Amino acid sequence: MTLLALVESLGGALNSPDVSRRKSGLEFLSRVLERLPAAALSARERHFLVSFFAERLRGDRAALHSAAVRGLHAAVCRGGEQALPQEDLQSATWTLMGT
Repeated sequence: MTLLALVESLGGALNSPDVSRRKSGLEFLSRVLERLPAAALSARERHFLVSFFAERLRGDRAALHSAAVRGLHAAVCRGGEQALPQEDLQSATWTLMGT
């Protein structure tokens, strides 16, 4: 299964109006990412995930932030030796700092 297919299959949970269901979807996606090998994600996949989790941190309820931070961390760390693009690094940093 590709990352895109996984996110699409979780779409109902990730976009649910029910906070507990949305949190479960974010936690599941974060756990999957944490279990991937260090260089598992392409630059494009990392960009998508950093943007996705950063947006969740900016717009979602505080109850979901821990799952979003875990996912953001996993996305940042799954590029192996490949540096995170400057724009993604800035987005992640600014989001975590609340600016």
